[in-house]
Amino acid sequence: MPDTRGERGPGARRPVVLSRAELRVAELAARGRTNRQIAHELFLTVSTVEQHLTSSYRKLGVKRRADLPVHLLPDARTDTRADSTVDATADTRADTAG
Repeated sequence: MPDTRGERGPGARRPVVLSRAELRVAELAARGRTNRQIAHELFLTVSTVEQHLTSSYRKLGVKRRADLPVHLLPDARTDTRADSTVDATADTRADTAG
């Protein structure tokens, strides 16, 4: 697990770290796929997709699916605040360590 502690104190911002599975599901949702389509494409149950999305919403601080593109899709970003970045390097490092 990466070190996401960053600075301490009020106003300190930490990068959001989604698991590889959460990121895959959230990116597909951000691109307009339904939960059923995501489940079919990734060989998951719809319930698992819902759980990954719920976790992603919580970590990203979003309340609805329509807010996902701003946080996940570079071409949809109109806001470059530090709190809207996602660090997926933790899970991709394991893929290359082999």
